[in-house]
Amino acid sequence: INGLGTTPKPIASAAAVPVDLAATGLPADARLISSALDGDRLALTYESAAGSEVVIVDVKSAVVVGRLILKR
Repeated sequence: INGLGTTPKPIASAAAVPVDLAATGLPADARLISSALDGDRLALTYESAAGSEVVIVDVKSAVVVGRLILKR
């Protein structure tokens, strides 16, 4: 490994933005089943008794910018 015997340096990252999941309007029984990142957009796929829902979040502002609801 490169630098064996040296202390690894932490990777610089942007500050975390808190996300209010209650503000997404998801049912109380919703559970996260997958996530995907594409540029500044994060797609979160949830499943509940009502069906599945994909919530699209802008990662810079933590704002929900879209959703796709798939009812059972």
